[in-house]
Amino acid sequence: METRKIYLSGGSTYVVSLPKRWVERHRLSQGDSLIVSEENDAIVFSPSFKSKPPTTKTIKCSKIASPQLFEKTLIAYYLAGYDTIALEMDVDDPTYFRKVAWAVAQRLIGVEIIEDTLSKLSIEVLLDPERIPITKTLRKLSNVCHSMMRDTVKVFENADTKLASDMQTRENEVDRLYFLAIRQLKEAASSSQLAKKLDIQNTGDAIEYRVVVQNIERISDHMGRISKNVLSILEVAERGATLKEFVDVSSSILSLYERALQPIISREYSVPPEVFEMENSINEMLLHRLGHMMNAKDIPANEALMRRGILSSLDRIKSYTIGIAESVINLQATAGDMDT
Repeated sequence: METRKIYLSGGSTYVVSLPKRWVERHRLSQGDSLIVSEENDAIVFSPSFKSKPPTTKTIKCSKIASPQLFEKTLIAYYLAGYDTIALEMDVDDPTYFRKVAWAVAQRLIGVEIIEDTLSKLSIEVLLDPERIPITKTLRKLSNVCHSMMRDTVKVFENADTKLASDMQTRENEVDRLYFLAIRQLKEAASSSQLAKKLDIQNTGDAIEYRVVVQNIERISDHMGRISKNVLSILEVAERGATLKEFVDVSSSILSLYERALQPIISREYSVPPEVFEMENSINEMLLHRLGHMMNAKDIPANEALMRRGILSSLDRIKSYTIGIAESVINLQATAGDMDT
């Protein structure tokens, strides 16, 4: 944080100098216009919005410290907003790097490999996140996760292995939408003008939206874990094994998720009062189910462990859903709409 003195110029105009680093970072020069807005007790200076020039990140494969870090590095540069990621295949055998690059391109929305030669591979982000409101991305993300939760209840009701197997496909789609949302939100946090173009009222809201999308992605991860445990149970258990013991609690968590997400989707930031009462009720259901499971004598140890894994994931899903509701409260407070 810096302090700046106010100077009086010409007897009637007050002048404050701008930090040089800020001016250079936004590529401003003499004669450019700034947008001046008041937010509470602060005055905010923003550059007039300009489409950013294309950005390129060049990576030498020989400089990658660990092959295991390569995939995460590519995703990190996508999230950072780069338009082109150029890979220099300066290693004896680039097969691994090429394979990972193609796999990552399939996992990210709007990404294509436009050049692939012996010495070079170029990844291009053809999608302009600025033209897709974050509300649209978030709505689709939450809908896919909702469908996973709804179908998980059906899996418990019917011991449906086919439906459980389908979860992996939708978990991958949640990951793709999550990465896109994070890319958008990082860009929104860097510019109030860009935030408004992405349908975010202020850069501070981008922080809460990021918490929301992270919680949705984590819920999806646990739905995937549940499906794997279900498939394992039905594989090792005797014919006619039932999972109906999880129906009530999973149905309640689904209702909790619907109530927590609705204010985010509608942009009416008010948490239904029953949300936190539902949390207490779900906690009691989880404890009751765990106690019953601990006292069961007729379930093999390995199957009991997997069933407890399902309970643990349901508990985490409940907690992440409450985290979404808490973000709604924070957004409501920022908007100044809370009753006091």
